[in-house]
Amino acid sequence: MISFISGKCLSVQEHSIIVLLSGLGLKISVPDLYLSNIQKGKEVQLYTYFQVRETEMNLYGFFTQKEKSLFELLISVSGIGPKMGLAFFAFNVEDIISAILMEDVSFLNGIKGIGKKTAERMIVELKNKIAKISDGDTGSVSVSRGQMDVIEGLMALGFDRQIIINELKTAPEFDSEAECIEWFLKKQK
Repeated sequence: MISFISGKCLSVQEHSIIVLLSGLGLKISVPDLYLSNIQKGKEVQLYTYFQVRETEMNLYGFFTQKEKSLFELLISVSGIGPKMGLAFFAFNVEDIISAILMEDVSFLNGIKGIGKKTAERMIVELKNKIAKISDGDTGSVSVSRGQMDVIEGLMALGFDRQIIINELKTAPEFDSEAECIEWFLKKQK
């Protein structure tokens, strides 16, 4: 019903903002990371998800359509409500998409409120759906078990997941995971 809002920010609160729109003050829940980028008195534009329940109506706002689409997919999973859905946005959207596509239960399990069973359910329910909202970079990567081992190993060495994935897209074929890791480390020098 309400898909997009543009208006002046009247107030920045914990977990939400108040936006003035045609004389109405709308409370919009946003990911906590957004709060530092939204200033009181400045114009704000958000793609919104409007939730209607028996006793309440809530608005959830996102800077991009892609973030909103990811949120809608996340809350479609049994056991994940809107508040937990917002918690995912403490991470980069591409990292969340990659974790689901690569079946990275440990990454998803690290998100507050997500247990192992919920993470596994998310992967099963969203793996085929999530590629539709990916910009093509992450969704076009077919990840083998060996590549998942390489990614996990390099992350244990402190490398960023998205950097690893981007490099692996250009990697030649290797006989072993060790060769692939060695190639990656040489490229990083």
